[in-house]
Amino acid sequence: MDRDTLDRAAAALPVFPLPRIVLMPRDLLPLHVFEPRYQALVTEVLATHGLLGMATLKPGFEADYAGSPPIYDAIAIGSIVRHLPLPDGRSNVVVQWIARGTAIEELPSSPFRRFRVAVRADVHSNAPLTLLRSLVVQLGAYAPDASHEALRLAALPSDALVDHLAARVLETPGDRLAYVAQDDLEIRAHQLEGRLAELIGTSGRPVAEA
Repeated sequence: MDRDTLDRAAAALPVFPLPRIVLMPRDLLPLHVFEPRYQALVTEVLATHGLLGMATLKPGFEADYAGSPPIYDAIAIGSIVRHLPLPDGRSNVVVQWIARGTAIEELPSSPFRRFRVAVRADVHSNAPLTLLRSLVVQLGAYAPDASHEALRLAALPSDALVDHLAARVLETPGDRLAYVAQDDLEIRAHQLEGRLAELIGTSGRPVAEA
C-alpha cells in the first residue's frame, strides 16, 4: 500500500468499532458483518481504496451502541483481503493489518462512522533485543509443544519478532491497545519482556536478568 493512498484514505476513514477487539500488527482478523451500517461500510470500502479503521469501543458503549459511543484513539488501519457475500446481505470478511493510526476527529457520516486519522510510521531500530530473544527461547524450553515455534520466532528480524510475539502473548484489550498505540519498536519490545517474564515466572522457572 503506497503512502499517498494511505494518507488520502485516512483523511476520512470508514471505521468499524468493536468491543474488546484489537487488530494487531501483521495479523488477520476474520469478521462476520451483519449490521446494515457495516454492510454499507464494507460495500463502500470494496468499491474504493479497500481500507478501513478497526477501533475499540470504550467501556460503557452499550448505552449508545447504535449511535456513536466513544472509542480509544489507537486505531488499526486495515485492508479487506477476503470477502464472502452471503445471500441475505451479510458477509464474511478478513481484514489484514496495514498501519497504525490515531483518531483525530470524528467526521459527519451516515450510516457508518468515519474519522480523520493520522497515520503513524513505525520507529525502527537495529537493536538486537537480546533479552527478548532469550526469554522467547526460555519460554519454549518450558513448553515442549511450543519449542520449535519459539526457536523460529527468536530467529526472526527484530520488528517481525516483536509483532508476531505480541499477537501471541498480549491477551487483554488494554495490553493490545497499548501495543498498537506505540510506534517505537524498542518500547514495544520492553512491553513484551515484562509479559514473557510473567509467563516464565508462573511456571516456577528462573527468569533471565537484563
